Amino acid sequence: MRERIILIANIVGFVLLITAGWIGWDYFSERRRSEYSLKEFELRKAVEAGNINTAKKIIEDLEKSEQFKPLALSYRLQMEKNVDSRSVLKDIVDSIKDSQLKALYTERYAYELYKFNQEEQALKELEKISNENFNYSSAMLLKAQILKSLNRNQEADKILQALMKDGKETYFDNLAYALLLKGGNDAQLAD
Repeated sequence: MRERIILIANIVGFVLLITAGWIGWDYFSERRRSEYSLKEFELRKAVEAGNINTAKKIIEDLEKSEQFKPLALSYRLQMEKNVDSRSVLKDIVDSIKDSQLKALYTERYAYELYKFNQEEQALKELEKISNENFNYSSAMLLKAQILKSLNRNQEADKILQALMKDGKETYFDNLAYALLLKGGNDAQLAD
């Protein structure tokens, strides 16, 4: 009987210890999120007010956090007008966990690569965006434009025709049609 009481006491103690640890971790995590949320609010206000030095300091603090690094990098990108943003975008892509958000920034990064005449690298980045991503159609339009700039017109037209087929009566369907018309492929449009 005594052994049973000791066993039950140990189990109860273990459960209480785990519960206390979980509650403590939850409290610590929530407190940390609140602190970063406050920093994000201060950052937004500093950017809106044009207080660049304060904004840069907050960005540096937020970049140390894995959770808020993409946000901080996005603000840095917003503040740095007319600069080569490829490295910042690459950092953002590498630090994002969410697949949809990662696809969005991958497309943006690919566009930057394209702007700096790194078409092949841009095409490689766009390959990472799958048709499950919400920005698949816009990424494929970018891919078609890059292929056309490389005079790989047949590949580009194939992508545009697929967009027209999959996106009937949508914005992307209309853009794909316009790009095909611009390329002078009227015979292929009849298919």
